[in-house]
Amino acid sequence: MKKIVLALALISTLTSVFAQSTSHIATLQHNGRVRTFYNNTALREALAASVSGDTICLSGGTFLSDTIKHNITILGLGYKGHDTEESWVTGDMYIRIPSTDTVGRLRLEGIGFFNSVRQDSVLHAPCIVRCYFSSYRINTNKAYFNGQFVNCRIKDYNSQNIAAGANVIFVNSIIYDLNTSSSSCDEFINCFVRYQGKAYYTSYDRLNHSRLINCFIYDYMNTGSSSGRYDLPSEATAINCVAIGVNANNYFRNVHGYGNRVITSWNEFFETYNGGYTDYEDFMPTDSAKTAFLGNDSTQVGIYGGAVPFTTVPSYPHITWLSTGRTVNADGKLEVEIRVGDGE
Repeated sequence: MKKIVLALALISTLTSVFAQSTSHIATLQHNGRVRTFYNNTALREALAASVSGDTICLSGGTFLSDTIKHNITILGLGYKGHDTEESWVTGDMYIRIPSTDTVGRLRLEGIGFFNSVRQDSVLHAPCIVRCYFSSYRINTNKAYFNGQFVNCRIKDYNSQNIAAGANVIFVNSIIYDLNTSSSSCDEFINCFVRYQGKAYYTSYDRLNHSRLINCFIYDYMNTGSSSGRYDLPSEATAINCVAIGVNANNYFRNVHGYGNRVITSWNEFFETYNGGYTDYEDFMPTDSAKTAFLGNDSTQVGIYGGAVPFTTVPSYPHITWLSTGRTVNADGKLEVEIRVGDGE
């Protein structure tokens, strides 16, 4: 068990202290001062009171959604179990940050979003880490600039209306239903990517200018449709990726890159995954696949390889116990004892 003694001024960063709380709590940190909001409207109230550069920390529970209007940080307790000790948001969430907001960047971590997150503004270098999205949509003529998703699970991602491309970097993430414009210059590193490729009778051409490294690729037009085009677009780049599908031997024939391979059945790579989707599927490769399919960095292909293997645990410490002193010391500080870890 780890123990840390900090000044009271740091308490505001310790979101997990609320993990056992019976009430919804959101803390808003601004210039070293902390405000606390309660009940399922707590996130709404914290957002309304926030300004650029602030940080909002969420307890476990399901909070009502609202609109993000500033470059702020929102930290939750994770989403994996869909339970009351994790941080969830219900209702459509809107991101409408003015282009004139140059203070910091938007950061989201450890939050599950039951409904759509709709980006209605240009974002400058946002960082979204270990979040779950039922749907993430970037609206017409709005785009990312060097934005990134890390260790995220995205059931539905849609940026197909952006003429110039969204230019997103996805790292060790699951993107189950990908819809992008043919001009998108997105990059995927150690991801699971499921998308609809181009059929002869449609105009779909996802991943057209994308770069994929150490990824598992599932083109669901390439797993049984007799009218599908069974290859990645020639403008794309793929390095040490694995694809599945009927006629998959032709999948990488025109693409830039090297070291790519194909499989024709799910059990050649995955322990349990077979083409469907549930929020609890972990996309874990078999023991043999972990060594048989290696990326250009000699780690396994897919979400558990690379520099940041997939996990849903937030990157900041989880606080399991907190005790404060009754009096301040000679320096005017109140000592706080915090236990970080799983209680063992």
